[in-house]
Amino acid sequence: MNERGLGEVVYHAQQAGMWNEISNLLTSLAFISARCECGQTYELISEYSASSKSSIANSIREFAEFVMTNAHILHGYPRVTIQQARNSSLTAVRNASTAYLQLSPKLMEWLNIPILS
Repeated sequence: MNERGLGEVVYHAQQAGMWNEISNLLTSLAFISARCECGQTYELISEYSASSKSSIANSIREFAEFVMTNAHILHGYPRVTIQQARNSSLTAVRNASTAYLQLSPKLMEWLNIPILS
């Protein structure tokens, strides 16, 4: 998907009333990372705000908080999205990072494991 498509998919889904699809997008760490990678971090925050008054408000709340509190990091370093999510105190975000890492086990690998005797 191109940058423009990433930037418009939530808007068009909102116009079509596709709230389950919007919830799936706004709670996807891959989508969050892709948006930040395209320099659309602050536009993503606007979409969380626009969706906060909808029927999906509860399901996206922790992800909105995650993106808002980490925006300055995600905007400059979008590739650390999963790492930031893994370190998050927000349960839904941390669980999403666990699920993401189970799908991509080689995404992170501890290379210098200390050997304790």
